[in-house]
Amino acid sequence: MRRPSSRLSTLRSVALLAVLTLVLLFCMINVHEIGHTVAAWLAGDRGASYGLYETYPNGSFNCIGCNHYDPALLSFWGKFFVTVAGVLATQAVFAAALVFIRLTRRRPSLGVLIVGFVVFVIGDALFQTIQALTAPIASQTGLTNVDFADALYLLHRHWGLSVELLKVALAGATAAYVLAIAGQLSHGPDSIRPAPYGREHAQGHHCQPFRVIALPAEAVTQPVPDHARASDVIAALSAAVPSGCATDQRV
Repeated sequence: MRRPSSRLSTLRSVALLAVLTLVLLFCMINVHEIGHTVAAWLAGDRGASYGLYETYPNGSFNCIGCNHYDPALLSFWGKFFVTVAGVLATQAVFAAALVFIRLTRRRPSLGVLIVGFVVFVIGDALFQTIQALTAPIASQTGLTNVDFADALYLLHRHWGLSVELLKVALAGATAAYVLAIAGQLSHGPDSIRPAPYGREHAQGHHCQPFRVIALPAEAVTQPVPDHARASDVIAALSAAVPSGCATDQRV
Protein backbone atom coordinates (compact mmCIF):
# COMPACT_ATOMS: atom_id res chain seq x y z
CA MET A 1 0.00 0.00 0.00
CA ARG A 2 1.38 3.37 -1.02
CA ARG A 3 2.04 5.98 1.61
CA PRO A 4 0.19 9.32 1.27
CA SER A 5 3.46 11.13 0.49
CA SER A 6 4.17 8.71 -2.37
CA ARG A 7 0.66 9.21 -3.76
CA LEU A 8 0.99 12.99 -3.54
CA SER A 9 4.33 12.82 -5.33
CA THR A 10 2.77 10.78 -8.14
CA LEU A 11 -0.17 13.16 -8.48
CA ARG A 12 2.18 16.12 -8.54
CA SER A 13 4.25 14.52 -11.30
CA VAL A 14 1.13 13.75 -13.36
CA ALA A 15 -0.13 17.31 -12.90
CA LEU A 16 3.21 18.77 -13.97
CA LEU A 17 3.31 16.57 -17.07
CA ALA A 18 -0.26 17.62 -17.94
CA VAL A 19 0.68 21.29 -17.67
CA LEU A 20 3.82 20.65 -19.69
CA THR A 21 1.74 18.94 -22.38
CA LEU A 22 -0.55 21.97 -22.71
CA VAL A 23 2.40 24.37 -22.82
CA LEU A 24 4.22 22.33 -25.46
CA LEU A 25 1.02 21.94 -27.48
CA PHE A 26 0.56 25.72 -27.48
CA CYS A 27 4.20 26.17 -28.55
CA MET A 28 3.96 23.48 -31.24
CA ILE A 29 0.87 25.03 -32.87
CA ASN A 30 2.47 28.47 -32.94
CA VAL A 31 5.78 27.18 -34.29
CA HIS A 32 3.90 25.19 -36.94
CA GLU A 33 1.92 28.20 -38.15
CA ILE A 34 4.92 30.53 -37.95
CA GLY A 35 6.72 28.04 -40.20
CA HIS A 36 3.96 28.32 -42.80
CA THR A 37 3.87 32.12 -42.55
CA VAL A 38 7.63 32.61 -42.82
CA ALA A 39 7.74 30.22 -45.78
CA ALA A 40 4.98 32.18 -47.53
CA TRP A 41 6.84 35.43 -46.91
CA LEU A 42 10.05 33.97 -48.31
CA ALA A 43 8.18 32.56 -51.31
CA GLY A 44 6.72 35.95 -52.24
CA ASP A 45 3.53 36.64 -50.28
CA ARG A 46 4.39 39.45 -47.84
CA GLY A 47 0.79 39.60 -46.66
CA ALA A 48 0.81 36.08 -45.21
CA SER A 49 -0.40 35.70 -41.62
CA TYR A 50 -1.89 33.17 -39.24
CA GLY A 51 -4.47 32.96 -36.49
CA LEU A 52 -4.24 30.69 -33.47
CA TYR A 53 -8.02 30.25 -33.20
CA GLU A 54 -10.72 31.44 -35.60
CA THR A 55 -14.48 31.22 -35.97
CA TYR A 56 -16.88 31.90 -38.82
CA PRO A 57 -18.96 35.13 -38.81
CA ASN A 58 -21.88 33.20 -37.31
CA GLY A 59 -19.68 32.23 -34.35
CA SER A 60 -19.17 28.57 -35.25
CA PHE A 61 -15.72 27.02 -35.01
CA ASN A 62 -13.43 27.42 -38.02
CA CYS A 63 -9.96 26.24 -37.14
CA ILE A 64 -7.10 26.10 -34.65
CA GLY A 65 -3.89 27.27 -36.24
CA CYS A 66 -5.15 28.96 -39.41
CA ASN A 67 -2.59 30.02 -42.00
CA HIS A 68 -3.52 32.71 -44.55
CA TYR A 69 -1.60 33.27 -47.77
CA ASP A 70 -2.33 33.75 -51.46
CA PRO A 71 -1.22 30.70 -53.52
CA ALA A 72 -1.62 32.75 -56.71
CA LEU A 73 1.45 34.77 -55.72
CA LEU A 74 3.64 31.71 -55.35
CA SER A 75 5.37 29.38 -57.75
CA PHE A 76 4.91 25.61 -57.64
CA TRP A 77 7.93 25.18 -55.39
CA GLY A 78 6.83 28.14 -53.30
CA LYS A 79 3.46 26.52 -52.64
CA PHE A 80 5.11 23.17 -51.93
CA PHE A 81 7.53 24.81 -49.51
CA VAL A 82 4.67 26.50 -47.64
CA THR A 83 2.69 23.25 -47.30
CA VAL A 84 5.55 21.34 -45.67
CA ALA A 85 7.15 24.24 -43.76
CA GLY A 86 4.90 23.87 -40.71
CA VAL A 87 5.98 20.31 -39.98
CA LEU A 88 9.60 21.10 -40.86
CA ALA A 89 9.56 23.96 -38.34
CA THR A 90 8.21 21.84 -35.46
CA GLN A 91 10.62 18.98 -36.13
CA ALA A 92 13.53 21.43 -36.34
CA VAL A 93 12.58 22.85 -32.93
CA PHE A 94 12.31 19.36 -31.42
CA ALA A 95 15.67 18.37 -32.91
CA ALA A 96 17.23 21.60 -31.61
CA ALA A 97 15.94 20.75 -28.11
CA LEU A 98 17.61 17.33 -28.27
CA VAL A 99 20.87 18.90 -29.45
CA PHE A 100 20.67 21.44 -26.61
CA ILE A 101 20.23 18.61 -24.10
CA ARG A 102 23.24 16.82 -25.57
CA LEU A 103 25.51 19.88 -25.60
CA THR A 104 24.59 21.06 -22.11
CA ARG A 105 24.70 17.56 -20.61
CA ARG A 106 21.30 18.06 -19.01
CA ARG A 107 19.30 15.07 -17.78
CA PRO A 108 15.56 15.56 -18.38
CA SER A 109 13.18 12.95 -17.05
CA LEU A 110 11.89 10.27 -19.39
CA GLY A 111 8.37 11.67 -18.91
CA VAL A 112 9.44 15.05 -20.28
CA LEU A 113 11.05 13.43 -23.31
CA ILE A 114 7.94 11.34 -23.98
CA VAL A 115 5.67 14.39 -23.74
CA GLY A 116 7.87 16.30 -26.21
CA PHE A 117 7.90 13.31 -28.56
CA VAL A 118 4.12 12.87 -28.41
CA VAL A 119 3.37 16.58 -28.94
CA PHE A 120 5.91 17.41 -31.65
CA VAL A 121 6.49 14.14 -33.50
CA ILE A 122 3.22 12.22 -33.03
CA GLY A 123 1.00 15.28 -32.75
CA ASP A 124 2.34 16.96 -35.87
CA ALA A 125 4.43 14.83 -38.23
CA LEU A 126 2.49 11.59 -37.76
CA PHE A 127 -0.88 13.36 -37.51
CA GLN A 128 -0.29 15.23 -40.78
CA THR A 129 0.72 11.98 -42.46
CA ILE A 130 -2.45 10.21 -41.32
CA GLN A 131 -4.53 13.11 -42.66
CA ALA A 132 -2.78 12.86 -46.02
CA LEU A 133 -3.17 9.08 -46.24
CA THR A 134 -6.92 9.34 -45.65
CA ALA A 135 -7.48 12.38 -47.89
CA PRO A 136 -9.16 11.96 -51.34
CA ILE A 137 -6.22 13.55 -53.13
CA ALA A 138 -7.13 12.19 -56.57
CA SER A 139 -10.42 14.11 -56.51
CA GLN A 140 -8.96 17.20 -54.85
CA THR A 141 -9.38 20.40 -56.93
CA GLY A 142 -7.27 22.83 -54.91
CA LEU A 143 -5.33 23.44 -51.74
CA THR A 144 -7.18 22.48 -48.57
CA ASN A 145 -4.74 23.62 -45.86
CA VAL A 146 -4.13 19.99 -44.91
CA ASP A 147 -0.36 20.15 -45.11
CA PHE A 148 0.88 16.81 -46.42
CA ALA A 149 -2.30 16.19 -48.40
CA ASP A 150 -1.69 19.48 -50.22
CA ALA A 151 1.97 18.57 -50.76
CA LEU A 152 0.99 15.27 -52.40
CA TYR A 153 -1.72 17.02 -54.40
CA LEU A 154 0.83 19.49 -55.79
CA LEU A 155 3.23 16.70 -56.76
CA HIS A 156 0.39 14.74 -58.33
CA ARG A 157 -0.87 17.69 -60.37
CA HIS A 158 2.53 19.06 -61.37
CA TRP A 159 4.29 15.84 -62.37
CA GLY A 160 1.40 13.40 -62.73
CA LEU A 161 2.80 11.09 -60.06
CA SER A 162 0.58 8.28 -58.81
CA VAL A 163 -1.33 9.22 -55.66
CA GLU A 164 -0.94 5.68 -54.30
CA LEU A 165 2.82 5.77 -54.87
CA LEU A 166 3.09 9.16 -53.19
CA LYS A 167 1.12 7.93 -50.19
CA VAL A 168 3.29 4.84 -49.85
CA ALA A 169 6.45 6.97 -49.99
CA LEU A 170 5.07 9.39 -47.39
CA ALA A 171 4.00 6.56 -45.08
CA GLY A 172 7.40 4.89 -45.33
CA ALA A 173 9.35 8.09 -44.72
CA THR A 174 7.20 9.07 -41.74
CA ALA A 175 7.37 5.58 -40.22
CA ALA A 176 11.16 5.52 -40.54
CA TYR A 177 11.44 8.97 -38.96
CA VAL A 178 9.08 8.26 -36.06
CA LEU A 179 10.69 4.89 -35.31
CA ALA A 180 14.17 6.41 -35.41
CA ILE A 181 13.25 9.08 -32.88
CA ALA A 182 11.34 6.60 -30.72
CA GLY A 183 14.29 4.21 -30.79
CA GLN A 184 16.62 6.98 -29.68
CA LEU A 185 14.37 7.92 -26.77
CA SER A 186 13.55 4.35 -25.75
CA HIS A 187 16.93 4.04 -24.03
CA GLY A 188 16.03 6.87 -21.68
CA PRO A 189 17.60 10.28 -21.06
CA ASP A 190 21.17 8.92 -21.23
CA SER A 191 20.67 7.98 -24.89
CA ILE A 192 20.79 11.62 -25.99
CA ARG A 193 23.68 12.63 -23.76
CA PRO A 194 27.32 12.52 -24.87
CA ALA A 195 29.22 9.31 -24.18
CA PRO A 196 31.31 9.89 -21.05
CA TYR A 197 34.42 8.19 -22.38
CA GLY A 198 36.88 8.63 -25.20
CA ARG A 199 37.05 7.33 -28.74
CA GLU A 200 38.19 3.87 -27.66
CA HIS A 201 34.89 3.40 -25.82
CA ALA A 202 33.00 4.01 -29.05
CA GLN A 203 35.24 1.47 -30.81
CA GLY A 204 34.29 -1.31 -28.40
CA HIS A 205 36.72 -0.86 -25.49
CA HIS A 206 34.66 -0.79 -22.32
CA CYS A 207 35.92 1.35 -19.47
CA GLN A 208 35.06 0.91 -15.83
CA PRO A 209 33.89 4.26 -14.43
CA PHE A 210 34.79 5.26 -10.88
CA ARG A 211 37.06 2.26 -10.33
CA VAL A 212 38.47 2.18 -6.80
CA ILE A 213 42.05 0.93 -6.57
CA ALA A 214 43.00 -0.60 -3.24
CA LEU A 215 46.68 -0.26 -2.36
CA PRO A 216 48.32 -2.37 0.36
CA ALA A 217 49.23 -0.52 3.53
CA GLU A 218 52.93 -1.23 3.05
CA ALA A 219 52.78 0.40 -0.39
CA VAL A 220 51.59 3.59 1.25
CA THR A 221 53.84 3.60 4.32
CA GLN A 222 57.02 2.26 2.73
CA PRO A 223 59.49 5.09 1.96
CA VAL A 224 60.08 5.73 -1.70
CA PRO A 225 63.21 7.45 -3.00
CA ASP A 226 62.49 11.02 -4.07
CA HIS A 227 63.78 10.48 -7.60
CA ALA A 228 61.46 7.48 -8.13
CA ARG A 229 58.29 8.66 -6.39
CA ALA A 230 56.66 10.52 -9.32
CA SER A 231 57.45 7.84 -11.89
CA ASP A 232 56.20 5.06 -9.60
CA VAL A 233 52.90 6.83 -9.02
CA ILE A 234 52.45 7.47 -12.74
CA ALA A 235 53.26 3.85 -13.53
CA ALA A 236 50.76 2.60 -10.92
CA LEU A 237 48.02 4.82 -12.28
CA SER A 238 48.78 3.85 -15.89
CA ALA A 239 48.53 0.18 -15.02
CA ALA A 240 45.28 0.65 -13.12
CA VAL A 241 43.41 2.82 -15.62
CA PRO A 242 42.52 1.16 -18.97
CA SER A 243 43.91 2.88 -22.04
CA GLY A 244 41.54 5.39 -23.62
CA CYS A 245 39.23 5.70 -20.60
CA ALA A 246 38.16 8.93 -19.05
CA THR A 247 40.11 10.41 -16.14
CA ASP A 248 37.08 10.38 -13.83
CA GLN A 249 38.36 7.29 -12.01
CA ARG A 250 39.27 7.43 -8.34
CA VAL A 251 42.44 6.10 -6.74
